[in-house]
Amino acid sequence: MRGLDRAWQHPTSGPNRRAHVRNTTLFLASDASSYVTGSTLVVDGGESA
Repeated sequence: MRGLDRAWQHPTSGPNRRAHVRNTTLFLASDASSYVTGSTLVVDGGESA
């Protein structure tokens, strides 16, 4: 139950975290991210917020 309680506290987290990291990596490797410079991009489902 602890995991489910934690998921409710962070609604953007979930079982498909690998896909989120993969999609972020693909975005950063694409031309769409050409103006992203000098940033730390945190992909943690809102847990650090």
